[in-house]
Amino acid sequence: MQIYPIRVNPSTKADAPRALVLDTVIQDGGFIIENISFYNDAKLGTDVTAEADLQRRGLYIGPEFETLDPAMPEEF
Repeated sequence: MQIYPIRVNPSTKADAPRALVLDTVIQDGGFIIENISFYNDAKLGTDVTAEADLQRRGLYIGPEFETLDPAMPEEF
C-alpha cells in the first residue's frame, strides 16, 4: 500500500484584520511545517482567488523551514 503526503494550509484570522497561514504536509503520521506567513491583510492571506495568489507572490513570505537552523523549527 502506497501512502501519499497530503498538503494542508491552515490559517487563522480571528477578529483581527491580520492572518497567520501555515504551509504544511501530513506525512508519516505527523505535520511537517514548510513555511509560516503573516499577512497584515487577512483577506489577502486567506483568499483562494487567482488575484490574491498573484498579489501574495509579490510579497516576501519568509524563509522555508528546511533552510533554518534545525533548533528553530523545533522550538516553534
